[in-house]
Amino acid sequence: MNEIKSIDEPDSKAALLWIVGEYIDNIDEAETILRIFLDNFKEETSQVQLQLLTTCIKFALISPAEGKPIIKSIFEMLEDVENVDVRDRGYFYWRLLSTDAQFAKTLLLESKHTISEHNLGLEPSH
Repeated sequence: MNEIKSIDEPDSKAALLWIVGEYIDNIDEAETILRIFLDNFKEETSQVQLQLLTTCIKFALISPAEGKPIIKSIFEMLEDVENVDVRDRGYFYWRLLSTDAQFAKTLLLESKHTISEHNLGLEPSH
């Protein structure tokens, strides 16, 4: 996990968090990775904060017992966040989870469509 702590570029951090979020049910150390980023949440850029927020929500939907303390922690941190985008997304997730957790699962955890080579080419115009 020391390798993760050495990542200092916001784009790299956000990309790592996106990967964790997309494959969270296949990553054994997901909770540890999230906690590393949560420790520095307030110092991160808004790009990293937004991705961390989404990934934490996905983790809580996949593993409710382990995710509940993480969600509580991140929602408490959002109270002090000045960035409106980050704070509003947090409120959006909070309302979504408190209103309809099953819909939140459908919305955030639905599998993505497969990209096929069949539709990538352009037909020649005649």
